[in-house]
Amino acid sequence: MLKERRADSVGCLVVSVEVVKELWSKISVWSRLRNAVAWRLRFVENTRGNRVLTPYFKYSELKGSHDEIYLVPRVMFSSEVSVLESGNMLSTSKLIQLNPFLDRKGFLRVGGRVRNSILPENGKHPLILPKEHPVTTMVITLFHLNYLHALVQSVHSASLLDYRGKVFYKKNHEKLCRLCTVSFRVLQANNGRFAFIPC
Repeated sequence: MLKERRADSVGCLVVSVEVVKELWSKISVWSRLRNAVAWRLRFVENTRGNRVLTPYFKYSELKGSHDEIYLVPRVMFSSEVSVLESGNMLSTSKLIQLNPFLDRKGFLRVGGRVRNSILPENGKHPLILPKEHPVTTMVITLFHLNYLHALVQSVHSASLLDYRGKVFYKKNHEKLCRLCTVSFRVLQANNGRFAFIPC
C-alpha cells in the first residue's frame, strides 16, 4: 500500500506564480487583481474546511492577497534570491548597490544603515520590485491616482511612508504621467511671457 506523501512546497509556489501570471495578463487594475487573488485564497481555505461565507474580505485576506502578489516578482530576481537564501552575499548583480536581503516572508527588501530609525519597517526597508513588470506598473498607477495625480517626487515620498512601501522608478512614473491625460494637461509647458521685474 502506498503511503501518502506531502506535496512539495516549491511546486505549490510554481502553481501560485502561474495563477497570478494568468490573472495579471487579464487584469490591469491593482484592486481587481488583489480581489481576484483574495477570492482564490478564500477558495483554498474553504476546501481545507475553514468555511468563510461573508461577501466582503477580511483584513487578513487582503493582506494575504498582497503577500501572494508581491512574492511573484521574485521570479525576475531568481538568481539573486537563490544566492541570498544560501546565506551568501551578492558579488555581481544590478541590485548590489541596494544591499538587498530577504525578510521573514521571503520578500526582497532594500538594506542599508537605517535599521535603528523610527520609521516603519516598510519605510526603512522598502520592497524591491522589477522595473519592467505588470505588478510594478499597477502599484505605481495606484499611488498616482490615490495621491490625485501627484508628481514623481511626491508619490515616491508618500510610498516610502506607506505600509506598502516600494522602490519606485522615476522613469516608470514619468512615463505614466505622459500617458495619463489628466497629468498631461497639468504638466503642459507654459510659454507665457514673464512680467517685468520690480525695482
